[in-house]
Amino acid sequence: MGILGSLFGIKPSVAQNSHIELGGQDIQVTNSPYSADLSAISDLSFEETKQIEAILLRSRIFIAKYAVVPTSVSPYASEILDKVLKAWREDRSVTKEGQEEVIEMVGCAFGQGIVEELEYEWKMITDVYGTDHSVVDKRFIIHGFPFSTVLKAIEDGRGDGALSGVKLLLKKNSMDAASGAVAFQKR
Repeated sequence: MGILGSLFGIKPSVAQNSHIELGGQDIQVTNSPYSADLSAISDLSFEETKQIEAILLRSRIFIAKYAVVPTSVSPYASEILDKVLKAWREDRSVTKEGQEEVIEMVGCAFGQGIVEELEYEWKMITDVYGTDHSVVDKRFIIHGFPFSTVLKAIEDGRGDGALSGVKLLLKKNSMDAASGAVAFQKR
């Protein structure tokens, strides 16, 4: 199976686009014809792990600025982050954060939310496009690129539920793989 690239910034010249409906949401899916290479998945270094932790601290402040997060909900929940992105887009103040900073903070929070909710972990993936942070299923070769997902959501003006849809797709693929309904390569 090719690299799962749901909204993950794969070059259009080699990508295969489609739409699926999942959980009442229409989700754009982009799959790469390149197969995943187990040797291209590596652990984060100590410095990369500390960088993620530092960004998450900034993310919590940013999230609190744009959304009220109930104490029973993780601030990294994709539903919260969808609301944060919408509120940030609508913000017309001069103190509004720049796009790159938002991609970094929301991308990191989105990835951490997937790690916390699903059986995923942070990894570095190297492929034909370069090396990027990724969240990877601990059991199967299923992964997503949270920073690229947020970039695409912002650049394409994707509406409410863009991040929730991607998380839902990752969850579905992991559940399908675990049940044997779909064949995914084990790690």
